[in-house]
Amino acid sequence: MPIASASDALVRHLRDRLAEAGALDGWDVEATTLREIREGRGGGRRVALALWRVQPDEAARADLPARAASEADPPDGGGLVLRYLLLARGDDGRAEQTMLGRCMAVLHQHPVVEE
Repeated sequence: MPIASASDALVRHLRDRLAEAGALDGWDVEATTLREIREGRGGGRRVALALWRVQPDEAARADLPARAASEADPPDGGGLVLRYLLLARGDDGRAEQTMLGRCMAVLHQHPVVEE
């Protein structure tokens, strides 16, 4: 599965779980980039998932270090561990913290991957 497809699947999962819980309240959920976050792109109330780190699966590629997602393409071969930064941009800090709490609760209740 391409990394972009994994990001899209995570966005859909989070959006759908928030909607099922009645916790979306007009917020948009989207994948974004570190550059867009730094530049402050996008407005309104939104939950942003940014690919933060791409790391080779330790069992498959123990010799390769973790890297920032913006540094380069991931290494070829082996499995990858994708780490995301979850952000909420809203009308004020209280709204942002409330939405982050909702996101964390639905991800805890409905994990994307279980061991």
